[in-house]
Amino acid sequence: MLKYDQSVELEALKRDPYAYFKSPKDVTENDTLKVSEKFAILDAMEHEVMELQKASEENMGGGERLSLKDVLDARRSLKDAD
Repeated sequence: MLKYDQSVELEALKRDPYAYFKSPKDVTENDTLKVSEKFAILDAMEHEVMELQKASEENMGGGERLSLKDVLDARRSLKDAD
């Protein structure tokens, strides 16, 4: 985990999840977030990965911070835990 603390609002976490979490696994392992909040943050991560992939396909650079597989694996682990 990078610099997440409880004072950060969910909207900020969704707006730029990588500013607060190094990986999707960091989101799933966070003990202070509700499961619904974790899913919302993972949704934001998935959206960002898809946008980066699209930009890369259009030769716009940007580079991926993580793989879509990492995000999907994290989502699956949350579903399995329920």
